[in-house]
Amino acid sequence: MLLLTALILLLNLSEFIQTGAAQSHIQGGHGDDDDGGHGDDDDGGHGDDDDGNDPCSYADCDDYNPCTDDSCDPYSGNCVHVLKDCDDYNSCTDDRCDSYSGECVNEERTCDDYNSCTDDSCDPYSGNCGHVEKDCDDYDLCTDDICDPYSGICYHANRTCDDYNNCTLDICDPYSGICYHTNGTCDDHNNCTVDICDPYYGCYHVNRTCDDYNLCTVDTCDYYTGLCLFINVTCYDSDTCTTDTCDPYTGLCLHINETCDDFNPCTDDMCYQYYGCYSTEKICDDYNPCTEDSCNPYSGECVSTVKDCDDYNPCTEDWCSDYSGECKHDEIDCDDYNNCTQDWCNTYSGNCAHDAIDCDDYDPCTDDRCDYGECVHDIKDCDDYDPCTDDRCDYGECVHDKKDCDDYDHCTDDICDPYSGNCQHIENDHCSDY
Repeated sequence: MLLLTALILLLNLSEFIQTGAAQSHIQGGHGDDDDGGHGDDDDGGHGDDDDGNDPCSYADCDDYNPCTDDSCDPYSGNCVHVLKDCDDYNSCTDDRCDSYSGECVNEERTCDDYNSCTDDSCDPYSGNCGHVEKDCDDYDLCTDDICDPYSGICYHANRTCDDYNNCTLDICDPYSGICYHTNGTCDDHNNCTVDICDPYYGCYHVNRTCDDYNLCTVDTCDYYTGLCLFINVTCYDSDTCTTDTCDPYTGLCLHINETCDDFNPCTDDMCYQYYGCYSTEKICDDYNPCTEDSCNPYSGECVSTVKDCDDYNPCTEDWCSDYSGECKHDEIDCDDYNNCTQDWCNTYSGNCAHDAIDCDDYDPCTDDRCDYGECVHDIKDCDDYDPCTDDRCDYGECVHDKKDCDDYDHCTDDICDPYSGNCQHIENDHCSDY
């Protein structure tokens, strides 16, 4: 708004300057009859009286404001700017001129009080806002009618007529708004119950007692007549092998099995449901083929005796095959895993014996031994480690004969070298005279 006012003042100032310049031009002799004669018919005939004396001929009065009507005063030459009249003569509108388009804008006045429970309007004569409360009355005296100020929805809450007595029916008369409390009924239409109303808890129904104190009867009450009925308990189990009774102390059914005992402990006695008692021999098979199974006729217990597989040979291991029931007789293994012994079993004691292999070659000059089951005869070592002897074995004894170095020359001394074993012949002094 301030910018628009400044623009209008600038335009008016420009118009004032232009108007002053035009008047100065007239006063300077260009249009005066007395001073120049250039615009007067009498003085030169160069101009028209009307054109020369019009003060608005050079005036530009446009103030560039589309909301003003611009004109020039033909008497004073001044620019005149009259504001556009946008009044629609409606007190409920705000009237203004659009400074850009120059069009009149008539905006309706806002009367919203932001309360959804009022109808808001404007008085076209005074321009004042009016707020009329929304009517939520449902014309039911038994409801409290309220309006939600946020949603504008009407709510109708039922009026509370509760007298806090659960044995009365509490109702409200919609025409008078008066609460009434009538006694309610607790009848459940069951003749086998006693119907009672408690003001705190309401109705409850107590079952009628029909107990005849006999545990072998089912005690009931007839729903329609209210009479007690006592029906005997049925203990029949459809089994001809039992005697069916009811225990009067516990009320439980007893099914006592029939006795089918034939007094033979080695039979299984039973009762067949349709045919009665029958007995079968007791099965004493322990499913072990190496036992002989039987029943003890006195105790009725099964007896299993191990099969005797003894062949009376102490050099065999006797056993029974678990698969076939046959007796097996395996020779005792006396192998000591020594190839230089002969292994055998003593048939009297059943003990194993291990005799060393005889490798004696009856040569006293050999050492006899067994090696991996083979006899080895090593020649007896008689070496005395003297190179000057000849070593040998004679009937198991070592003999060491001295080496004979005699050359049968009496002019030499004959000796044996103890290191090499060679004979040496060294000349002596016996033959020096010859």
